[in-house]
Amino acid sequence: MWPRINDGAAHCDPPPATSGPAVAVRISMSKRTPTRVLVCGGRDWGDAYPIIRELGALVREHPTLKYCIHGDAPGADTLADGIADMFGLKIRPVPAHWKHTSDCASPCKEVVGKAAGPIRNKKMLDMRPDIVLAFHSDFENSRVTRHMVTLARNAHIKTRVFEK
Repeated sequence: MWPRINDGAAHCDPPPATSGPAVAVRISMSKRTPTRVLVCGGRDWGDAYPIIRELGALVREHPTLKYCIHGDAPGADTLADGIADMFGLKIRPVPAHWKHTSDCASPCKEVVGKAAGPIRNKKMLDMRPDIVLAFHSDFENSRVTRHMVTLARNAHIKTRVFEK
């Protein structure tokens, strides 16, 4: 069975503007040649096929695609890391800072705990992805993946959600 695809066009994207600066931004972004894809998703996502299919299609459609950004977590992120490498993309992992470790710079000023996921999502968005692919088995009840998708859609970044 194919995963359900939700690209957000029906209910999440704002209505198109007919004039003003927003139109210029949207037009320039739509003509921009994609170079960065952000892959996010659930820690329990174990199906490599949809990630292979979607990253492969992007690489074929957009030979300018060079980077894969991900959150460096188990599941969809780990799968995307290996698959993107297989397609020749440069990997840009952005781990969440859940707790202080011996690797922390002294003194470490990173926020830790529950805010780490949303902070990491903002850092990934600051890397200016051209498209976001989200893979989650229960997207409606996810917190961090849904947060990433919301950030991307609010920034008018093309976003596709895949559920099992």
